[in-house]
Amino acid sequence: MNPRTKDAVLTDNDHAMLGLDAHHEELRARVEALAREHIVPVLVESDSDERYPREVFEAFGAAGLLGGTLPVEYGGAGMDNVELTVMCEELGRYSQPIAGLIGGVSTVFGTGLMQYGTEEQRQRYLVPFARGESTGALALTESRSGSDAGGMATTATKVDGGWVLNGEKAWIDSVGVADWFIVFAQGDPSRGTRGINAYVVERDTPGFTTREYRDKQGWRPSAVGELRFEECFLPDEALVGEVGRGYKVALVSVGYGRLQVAARHCGGIRTCLEESVQWAKERELYGAPIANFQLIQTKIVDMSLALETSRYLTYRFARMLDAGHMARREGSMAKVYSAEMLMRSAHDAVQIQGARGIGAESLVGRLFRDAKVSEIVEGANEVQRTLIAEYELGIRDR
Repeated sequence: MNPRTKDAVLTDNDHAMLGLDAHHEELRARVEALAREHIVPVLVESDSDERYPREVFEAFGAAGLLGGTLPVEYGGAGMDNVELTVMCEELGRYSQPIAGLIGGVSTVFGTGLMQYGTEEQRQRYLVPFARGESTGALALTESRSGSDAGGMATTATKVDGGWVLNGEKAWIDSVGVADWFIVFAQGDPSRGTRGINAYVVERDTPGFTTREYRDKQGWRPSAVGELRFEECFLPDEALVGEVGRGYKVALVSVGYGRLQVAARHCGGIRTCLEESVQWAKERELYGAPIANFQLIQTKIVDMSLALETSRYLTYRFARMLDAGHMARREGSMAKVYSAEMLMRSAHDAVQIQGARGIGAESLVGRLFRDAKVSEIVEGANEVQRTLIAEYELGIRDR
């Protein structure tokens, strides 16, 4: 990948529209420099070999950025949510899975533990995680319950001194590399979501095994896989938050997680636009640049509209979070729209590049595969649309 530096810099109009200033541009430029040094060199290899690029996370940890919005005293960067959005958007220009895993440290992976965990849990797990010295993950999804967390089958039975877990989790990020997982299990099926508990499970816990999926269509560097629990004993101190409050931990984790999801989508759309503009100017057909053809121009216009609108929805969501609102409606809007626009933009970018767009080293080709994943994860787009409808109809409180 070779994004043009002059295009990467936010313009004055961008600053005005998004409410950003020179501080945010300095952060973006810093992230760009780190991405060029540590992410770009491993993009092709980590995708083709499905290798989790641990060295990238160590580099961002050493730079003090990996911890994102986590407080400085817990190894984080102490960012607000707008700053996190700037970072994740820039990372999304290079790699959707790497952007998601870096952005997830202080959102989907770390926020629940930060808000509901004990001080000992924060020190033991979050501090080294934010420094890039260990890896954590969130285990909510099961083969038959993804968006419907209340339908999970993994159980937690109370015994003397702790809990016994039985069941399986599927399609969990970082399965092949994580040192610990926040695992959700049903402690009282009669109470539905109010019976769900959250636990920290370390990799070497007896009765706990993992299996990594291979040959995935997209998100290949992410070490996705499944967890299995067979009479897995956890001590009482493994519980995150109170008994029956695990669903709240999940809601907070996923709610903040959607911000980095939408932000990285903005970065991906931006790359599709930049790459398409550059290629349309260079590629000639019938003696003229294809940029002169209206059908090509239409695709580029659609990408530009997609980027501007996705950015508006995403930065609005970030500012609402900073103002203390969970903004679940706005989070669903940002996620579903930006995911669909990334899919459409990547499709059009590949079409504009033709055979070049499906090559092994094609950035837009890789974005196309990863974009399909984005329409499914962090709450499938169909579920997001249902949630938005329920908010608008007053069926669900905002």
